Amino acid sequence: MEHLKLRPITLFLSLRGVLIIALLHGLAVFFGPHYELRAQDTAVAMESDYQSAIRPLLKRYCYECHANDTSEADIDLALFQTTADVRQQTNVWQKVRQMLDSGQMPPKNADQPTDAERTQLQNWVRRVLASEA
Repeated sequence: MEHLKLRPITLFLSLRGVLIIALLHGLAVFFGPHYELRAQDTAVAMESDYQSAIRPLLKRYCYECHANDTSEADIDLALFQTTADVRQQTNVWQKVRQMLDSGQMPPKNADQPTDAERTQLQNWVRRVLASEA
């Protein structure tokens, strides 16, 4: 039975490992549901922002060239009725982000969003793309 005795350091390491596993499990049980709720809250917030702020900005500054029959560069922003639609075609929104970030869109001869509106559009597009990455 001598070989079954654990040395104090081995016993300490074994207990520490068990405690760490128990702690991690407890954190996962506690924070897991909260993370899912935050993700749902974020999706709801993004949809709300899209409907109340982003779509109106797109209609005002982009639809003249990028909606329905006049979809230049094969970008028809009117097709995106919800954020679910946006998420299905992130490649289009990556182009939108590039054009907004570079200042190429809207074109210089078109009505321009205020700095705050441009920032709002850019931030929303970034958040959606980041959530899909």
